[in-house]
Amino acid sequence: MHVRKHTPFKIWAEIFLAFFVLQSTVIAECDSLYVEIEENCYWEKDIQFLKDLIANSDLTIEPLDLGTQTWTNGRLTYFYTVNSDLKGEIPLSIGNLNELTYFYTYGNKFTGSIPDTVKNLTSLTSLAFEYSDLTGTISESLSNLTSLTKLSLIGSQLSGTIPETISNLTNLTQLNLSWNDFSGEIPSIIGTLSNLTSLDLSGNDLSGSIPLEISNLTMIENLWLVDNDLSGDIPSDIGNMANLKHLRLTNNNFSGDIPSWAFNITNLEILELNGNAFTGSIPSDIGNLKNLKALELANNQLTGSIPAEIGSMTNLKSLVSLMNNQLSGSIPPEIGNLKNLERLYLSNNQLSGEIPTEIGDLDSLRSLWLNDNQLTGQVPETICTLNLTWGHVNNWDVSTIYNNQLCPAYPDTLYPTCVADYMGTQDGCDYAQNDGKLYLESDLKFLRELITNSELSIGPFDLGSQQWKDSRLTQLEITKSGQSLKGEIPLSLGNLTQLTPLKSNNNKFTGTIPDTIKNLTNLTHLEIRALLDVLDQPLIPNQIKLNHFLS
Repeated sequence: MHVRKHTPFKIWAEIFLAFFVLQSTVIAECDSLYVEIEENCYWEKDIQFLKDLIANSDLTIEPLDLGTQTWTNGRLTYFYTVNSDLKGEIPLSIGNLNELTYFYTYGNKFTGSIPDTVKNLTSLTSLAFEYSDLTGTISESLSNLTSLTKLSLIGSQLSGTIPETISNLTNLTQLNLSWNDFSGEIPSIIGTLSNLTSLDLSGNDLSGSIPLEISNLTMIENLWLVDNDLSGDIPSDIGNMANLKHLRLTNNNFSGDIPSWAFNITNLEILELNGNAFTGSIPSDIGNLKNLKALELANNQLTGSIPAEIGSMTNLKSLVSLMNNQLSGSIPPEIGNLKNLERLYLSNNQLSGEIPTEIGDLDSLRSLWLNDNQLTGQVPETICTLNLTWGHVNNWDVSTIYNNQLCPAYPDTLYPTCVADYMGTQDGCDYAQNDGKLYLESDLKFLRELITNSELSIGPFDLGSQQWKDSRLTQLEITKSGQSLKGEIPLSLGNLTQLTPLKSNNNKFTGTIPDTIKNLTNLTHLEIRALLDVLDQPLIPNQIKLNHFLS
């Protein structure tokens, strides 16, 4: 009698084989409502939705390869797709996904409206159709999704009013309906969504006033109502929203003084009131906002000075924008305390006085706009310790200083090298800057007028042969070929009081030598070879040793 012996290896091999056969049999035998794909079972109606999406979009991929998916017990519970070239209407079969908890799509070109079958997605906690081409109104069926904590429909073409049935979504913590075409007023019933931490209705055509009930949202951290047509009084109870961090009311029609309660929200990190019609001054209480990182009050009608208390807001980081107002007075030196500030925009106001040397203490600054004010005095050398890129036009990362009244104290004192080529026009300054050197504007005026009268397209420093000393034109010879001058000799000739020789050959001046030549008391040589119609000679100073040729 022979006894069959089994080694441990053979025993385990047989057990594993039996388990594999059993498991394969189980997997292969999907329920009739499921479909088997790669030895796994998937709810057929969930797969059908994915197939419909692919078919509508003329794509050639398998259902399980679309976006990012999570399946639990054969059901689709998570779907995420970004810029996947999806298009067409949202399939009605979306209503099959009754186990789905998370649905997110961004940058896909869905058209039409959100189908009513979405009401079946009662397990959804997060629903987002972002930056698509959806039209129509907000479907009433959305109000059936009472488990939603996040709803985002940003960046489509949805229209109509915000339905009051949105108040059924009592579990919402984030509601984003921004950058659509919604109109009408903000429904007061939105104040019943007491769990909201973020509300964004920006970029619509909403009108009327902000409802008082919005101050019931005591959990709110972000309140964004940018780019609408809102007006009236801003509810003062917003000042009691202790959790509020971001308040953005940019580009509406709010007017009057900046509401004083805004400076009681001590947790506030972003305050944007720009692009309205606020008047009055910036109160010193603004210094209470110690946690503020960005302050935007630009494009209003604010007057008065910049409060020194702004220097105590040392957490300011991304931006301080006060441009396009009517602010006056000087820039407070305390502004140098804002060591973390990256952008400071003060352009297009009526600021005067000198630029404080403390401006050089803004170590983190990337952009500084000082243009179009009435700033005077010298530009502090400390401004060149900043890592700034200077230019002639306002740009996000370009700094500007033109159109002020800045000027060196003495002609031999140059502007700091970093700004020398970007000073542009400085009203009230008698000197212009070119290539790091100063030139008296009144001398340049004569050269410019010669060029204008002769219809030439050259700069003043390209005319003829010039010598300058101590910012004054001392020698001028106008004999270059291709620069034929014509017309009358400008009266501004009399500005060149430091000129010694003046030579002009082969030009076509008309009229007479202007009487203002009598001011050229340092002139030693005057030579004009031209077609000069001279009928009456003006008085020429006795000091001139005249070599005057008329032909």
